[in-house]
Amino acid sequence: MIKKYIFLFLLLFSSLFISCKNETENRLYLNKNWQYSTEGTSGPFYDISIRDFSRLANKVENKKGYIWLKCNFTIPEELQNQTLTCYLGVTKVADKVFINDKYVGKSGFFPPKEFTSGEISSAYTISPYILNYDSDNEIIITLWVNGIGSVSSIPFLGTENDIYVYKTANDFLNSNIFLLLSAVLVVISFIYFFLYMFSPLDRSHLSFSRVTFFSAFYLATVCLGEYAIVFQGKYSYLIFEKIFNGIMGIVTANYAVSFIRDFLGHKDTKRATIFRKINVYLSILLVCIPGDLKHFYDILYVTYTLVAIHIGYAVLLIFRSIKEKNKKVGIMLIGFTPVLSSIVFSIIFMLITNKFVILIIVVGWQLTILSFLTILIHNFSKTQSDFEYLNKNLEKLIAERTQELKQTNIKLAETNTKLNYEKARTEKEILLAATVQKNFFSAEVPIDSDWEIALYSKALAGVSGDLYDFYFTNKNKLAGLGIFDVSGHGIASGLVTMLVKNIITQEFEKGKNKKLSEIVGHINNRVLKEKGNIENYLTGILCRLEKNSIELVNAGHPFPLFYNASTKEINNLDNHSQTRCGVIGISGLPAVYESFSLEITSGDEILFFTDGITEANNENKIAFGKKGLLDSFTKNISKDINAQIESLIEDLHDFVGNEKINDDVSILILRRK
Repeated sequence: MIKKYIFLFLLLFSSLFISCKNETENRLYLNKNWQYSTEGTSGPFYDISIRDFSRLANKVENKKGYIWLKCNFTIPEELQNQTLTCYLGVTKVADKVFINDKYVGKSGFFPPKEFTSGEISSAYTISPYILNYDSDNEIIITLWVNGIGSVSSIPFLGTENDIYVYKTANDFLNSNIFLLLSAVLVVISFIYFFLYMFSPLDRSHLSFSRVTFFSAFYLATVCLGEYAIVFQGKYSYLIFEKIFNGIMGIVTANYAVSFIRDFLGHKDTKRATIFRKINVYLSILLVCIPGDLKHFYDILYVTYTLVAIHIGYAVLLIFRSIKEKNKKVGIMLIGFTPVLSSIVFSIIFMLITNKFVILIIVVGWQLTILSFLTILIHNFSKTQSDFEYLNKNLEKLIAERTQELKQTNIKLAETNTKLNYEKARTEKEILLAATVQKNFFSAEVPIDSDWEIALYSKALAGVSGDLYDFYFTNKNKLAGLGIFDVSGHGIASGLVTMLVKNIITQEFEKGKNKKLSEIVGHINNRVLKEKGNIENYLTGILCRLEKNSIELVNAGHPFPLFYNASTKEINNLDNHSQTRCGVIGISGLPAVYESFSLEITSGDEILFFTDGITEANNENKIAFGKKGLLDSFTKNISKDINAQIESLIEDLHDFVGNEKINDDVSILILRRK
C-alpha cells in the first residue's frame, strides 16, 4: 500500500515537472525596469533591482509602511488571445495588484488588521479586457511592509493552466506538506506521551513528546498559510508571531535540550535548573515586550542568541557524556546530523545569496525529529524483544539467578560468621581490658573526716579514657585527687590511663614538698618518655587538699564549678587562673603549668567533669554545654552530693533524648564537711 502511494506521488510530480517545462517557454518574466515609490502611485519613482525584492522593508522609513512597485511590459504574440495569470510568489506582509489602473487581486490583510497569507503564493487571473495587446501595459503592486517585506520570486505572466500547476506545486512544497507534517508530529507526540504514561521511568519519551508537540505548532507559523487563516480578522499578526514564532520556538528549544539530557541519562543540577528557567522566562518576556513587528523581529534575534546559549548547555552535556564514554552519544550526534547540516548549509547559502532561508533549517529539524523517532522506535522494539526473550526464558533465568543467589548467600554466611567471630573476640578483649582497668583503679570512693566525695563515670566503649584517682598521706588521710581525660576512645586510651595513673600517683607522693605545678611538669616529662610513639595525650586537673584550702593545676582541662555556701553563688573557676595551657603528653609543645589556691569552708562544693558531658548533643545538634551543666548543678544544689549527680545525669539524658553520647562521661563532686 505504501509503495502504491509513493508511486502516485512521484507520478504527480513528474507530470507537474513536464507540464511546467513545456509551459515555461510561454511565460513573460517581469525582471527588468522595476521602479518603487514610498509616496503613492503618483511618485516619485526610483529604480529598483529584482534582488532588492527580498528586502523591501529597508526601502521604507522605520521598516513600516506602504511601498509601490511599478513595471511596464508588452504581451508577446504567443500569449495573446489567452486567459493570463500573474504570479508573484509569496508576498510579505500583504499585497494588492493593479494592471492598467484596474484592480486584479490581493493577498493578506492591510492595516488596521494586518495579517500575512503565510507561505501561500499570490497568483491573480487577469481579465483580457484590461490588457493592451498592441501597446505597453503597466503593473503596480501595492505592498504593506512591517519589519519584513518581500516578494519571493520574479513576477511573471503565463497561461491560467500553467500558473495553476506551478502554484499548486509550490504551495504544496512550501506549505501544504508541512501541514501534513504538523499533523504527523502531533500524533507522534500523543503516542510517546502514552508510552511515558505506561513507562514513567523513561523520561526521554515525555521530553520527546513535548518536543514534537511544540515543534508542530512552531512549524505551522513558519510554513503554513492555512494555519494563519484561523487568526485572521480576530488577532493581530503581531500577537500571532509572538505566540507561535516566538514563544513556541523558545519552548521547542527548551524541550529539545531536555530531550538531549534525558536521552543521555543526565539530570539537571540545581544551578542548571535555575539557569534554564531564567533563560526561557527571559526569552519569553523579551518577545512579549515589542509593540510592533519591526521591533519584534529585532528582539527575535536577541532571543535566538539566548536560545543558542541554552542549546550550548546541551552541548556541554554531550561533551560530558563523551568524557564518560556514554555509548548513546554517537546515536545522539547521528540524530542531530540533519539539523546541524541544514544550519551550515543555510549559513553558506546566506553568504552567497545574502538571503536567509529558514525553510532549510525547518526541514533539517523535521528530519532530526524523524531520526530520533526511528531511534526511539528501535529502542522500544529492542526493549520489547528483550521482554519477550525474558518471558520465554523466565524459568531458566530464575533458576540461574536462584543458583547465583544461593552461592552469594553461602559467601555472605561465611563472611558473617567471620565477622561475628571477630566481633565476639573484640568484645571479649574489650571486656577483659575493662575488667583489668576496673580492678586497677580505685573501686570505692574514699571516706574522709574532712571531705565528702560523689563520683559517676561511664565509658563509651567498655574501656574508659577518663581517669580519676585519689591520693593519701601516710596516715591514710585524703591528700589530693585528680581527674583526667585521655584523647580517643577504646582500648588504646584505656591503656594510656593505666600507664599515667601510676606516674601521677608516684609523682604526687614524691612531691610533698614541691609546688603542684612542678609536680605536673614532672608527670608530663615521664608520660612523654614512657608512652613512646603513642599519639594519645591527656588533659586534667590535679588537686592538693589542705584543711581550709585547695591547690589546683589545670592542664588544658575544662575548669570546674565552685559553690560558695556562704554566698550561695556558683562560679566557674577559670577566673582564678591566667592560663590553661600545657596539656600532658604532646611532644614539642611548650608545657607551662600554673597552680592556684582556693579558700574553702564548710558546705563549699567543687564539681569536676570531663568534656563528654558538655559536648553531648541532642537531635538538633545542640550541645548540653557548660550552661546545661550549670543549670542542673544550680537546680539540685540543695540535695546531697550523690543525689546531685543522679539528677545531673537524668537532666543530661532528658536533654539528648534518643541521641547517642559519643564520649566517656565522668563527674566528681568534692564537698567540705
